[in-house]
Amino acid sequence: MRRLGDSGTLGTGETSIASAATTNIGSLRTRDVLITGTTTITSFGTTPNRDYRLRFAASLTLTHNATSLILPGLANIVTAAGDCCLIESDVSGNHRVTSYQPADRTPKVPYITAAVVGNPGYRKWSNGLIEQWGTVAGNSAADVSVTFPTPFIGGVFSVQTSVQQPSTATTVLESANPYNLSLTGFSVAVRFVSGSSVARGGEGVHWFAVGN
Repeated sequence: MRRLGDSGTLGTGETSIASAATTNIGSLRTRDVLITGTTTITSFGTTPNRDYRLRFAASLTLTHNATSLILPGLANIVTAAGDCCLIESDVSGNHRVTSYQPADRTPKVPYITAAVVGNPGYRKWSNGLIEQWGTVAGNSAADVSVTFPTPFIGGVFSVQTSVQQPSTATTVLESANPYNLSLTGFSVAVRFVSGSSVARGGEGVHWFAVGN
């Protein structure tokens, strides 16, 4: 049983509340809650320091928010009738779904929902993950820019870069360093070191990015 601020404790039983853009579960007096309706939910209110067991009566969309409504996989969830989840709020009233159990307990294996097979290309997965790759031509006069084939939505986890055709000379060291990272692309500085000299390289760059 979790304390309900200074006004008592959460009671037993299950209380129903209709889905709305802001579904204020903090106004309820039971820990077990049945969410009815099909309206998309973007917030569960701002009541702090609570935890609830939610059950959904129908299909609706839970909208992920990196601050106020953090969902598993950092992506939206489309519920089904009978789905259940555990949700808790922090001291600021921001909510996080800590566990989600579909009514259909068949194991779900992530699958590709969209793809472009080519250079550049990408794969979008059902769990929200996005993988992208490509090759960008070099420029000996300036750093090069990369535009992702499809923008990331939530964030970029990692970008790996390598020189396309590095020098075979044992006295030369080349590198490709990404910077100015954003949801839509990044820049790359290609440099080579020969002895005590450092200069801009003109080689192309292979790149691979992962995010959601």
